[in-house]
Amino acid sequence: MIKYGFFTLLLAFSFNNSFYGANCEVISSSEINTISNNHLTQETSCLLQINKREADNYATRVLFYSKMDKIYAITAQIEDLNGNVIRKLKSSEIITQSAYSEMLFFSDYFIKKFTLRHNVYPYRIRYSYKQYYNEFSEITTWEPNIDDKVPVREAMLEVRTPKNYPVFYKLNNINKPQIDTLENEIVYRFKATNLNIPDDESFSPSRLINLPFVKFMPESFTWVCKGSHKSWKDYGNWVFRLTNNLNVLPESDKQTVHSLTDNLTNRFEKIKVLYHYLQDNFRYVNVSMDVGGLVPYPAEYVSKNHYGDCKALTVYMSALLKEVGIASNYATVYAGDDPPEFINSLPCQQANHMLLVVPSPKDTIYLECTSNNTPVGYVGSFTQNRKALLISENDSKIINMPSFKPADVFVSKKYEFNITNENEIDLKLTNSYKGYSFDEFNSLNTDLTPKETEDIIREKILPFSDFELSKWNLSKPGRDSVFNIFHAELKLNNYLQKYGNNQGFSLISYNLPKLEKPSERKQPIHIDRIINQIDTTEISLTSAYHFFSIPENVTIEAVYGEISINYQKEKENDKLKIIRHLLINKGDYPLSDYPDFYAFISNIEKTNKKFILINKI
Repeated sequence: MIKYGFFTLLLAFSFNNSFYGANCEVISSSEINTISNNHLTQETSCLLQINKREADNYATRVLFYSKMDKIYAITAQIEDLNGNVIRKLKSSEIITQSAYSEMLFFSDYFIKKFTLRHNVYPYRIRYSYKQYYNEFSEITTWEPNIDDKVPVREAMLEVRTPKNYPVFYKLNNINKPQIDTLENEIVYRFKATNLNIPDDESFSPSRLINLPFVKFMPESFTWVCKGSHKSWKDYGNWVFRLTNNLNVLPESDKQTVHSLTDNLTNRFEKIKVLYHYLQDNFRYVNVSMDVGGLVPYPAEYVSKNHYGDCKALTVYMSALLKEVGIASNYATVYAGDDPPEFINSLPCQQANHMLLVVPSPKDTIYLECTSNNTPVGYVGSFTQNRKALLISENDSKIINMPSFKPADVFVSKKYEFNITNENEIDLKLTNSYKGYSFDEFNSLNTDLTPKETEDIIREKILPFSDFELSKWNLSKPGRDSVFNIFHAELKLNNYLQKYGNNQGFSLISYNLPKLEKPSERKQPIHIDRIINQIDTTEISLTSAYHFFSIPENVTIEAVYGEISINYQKEKENDKLKIIRHLLINKGDYPLSDYPDFYAFISNIEKTNKKFILINKI
């Protein structure tokens, strides 16, 4: 068994009959883990109250298990608020199926699913089940909730271990356990009460950081092979043993490697050619480390099937490099937009992804092996700025993944307005995207149809309500370019706004999150993304118009960043050039700084709303 996950941020507060009218709530839940003869039995029970029809989806419960483990003793019933049984679950109502999804090509996990729905509110669902694990690497990651929208009244975790069975645990926003030493076992009891989830706030820390949880680990374990959580070196040795000797190529693949690289002398060119070969001939299927476990398929499997998950493709890429004498290391990392806080003091599985690291005397190369369009050596928003575990025999260690700098996320936009009459404006756009925007748009041309791509472009790139798009093109100058370019030509209808006897328009607004008022703010400031953007706007008028009013230049500077707007009017003809630069720095600031931050963002919005006025001659 490998279990982990981070789902919700919970906060304690008082309640009456329900949590401030919550649609659904957990009245009580418990999880009891018993270790006996190096096997683990887990007993789970929950009493769920559904207060409104809008929460009927919670009447469907989904229980995950792997083919290596056993789930049994499933019971469930509907009750009223007095505990009277309304209906019991029938065994025929339990559906068993593979945990396959559109994101998961195949899986060693299965689900048992049932639905108990009632038409009188509120009603309660009481359910319980047991799971048996023959092998396990952790005892439990306990999170006292079932969903990030469901508050919890009371939850209990119990872990029962034999004496002389070394364990350790990590708590986050959970009180220390009550520990009882009995004749043959030690019992650890954790409790959590009155837990609720606060609302999201803009530019605030991840909800995962303060998530109450307990991670409970055996010091030593057996899962496929023997392992240990004593240190990252020990834990890394276990991962090394799982992955060792899998990067052996079939003879036919070795011949292909040499035909591609024997005429190359440059080390990086060999890496690039082999990386392109991987991208062009093998595809990614998701057997995630959360679900599919940590044991990769060998290189021979990938060669035969021409697909694999992140682990299998990484092993195969390692085998390609090995054939030309280039050493590499696997690295495990938690990938995605909102990774949980890495617990450096807890040597255990904290990853959901694997990539390949190629050491270099000058610059280490990171290879993302699941993408067919990622530039060679590029570390994007999927894995940048976080901890990873570099796997090496007897020398595994935590490393810092590269982080975006302002130059890495630079976005430039050029707007060329040609105003011929008050109802129609011709506009040409030329945008260049790096960093987060590059990652967002990089796969559009390869993964989507032209119609799907255009729909996204209209929604995310063209900030206009009434326009006719005559032509557009989204491209990447080279296969391994780390930026893409967007060109478009369009006609804006009714774009000018009446302003007294004149007409005009303001600069295109930045798509910044809407902020809470300072009086309503509850969390500190957390800016996790650098914004570095320069917009150049050129406005040309026909001889029938001239500029009536142009705003003054603006510069606003703060610890959070800066904005500058420079208006440049040509004297000989009616042409206006506007250069606008926005920089927002990454950083963390206390709640006491929020009024100042709120004023900074508000002033940015105000500068964008200043009108440029024109009128007829």
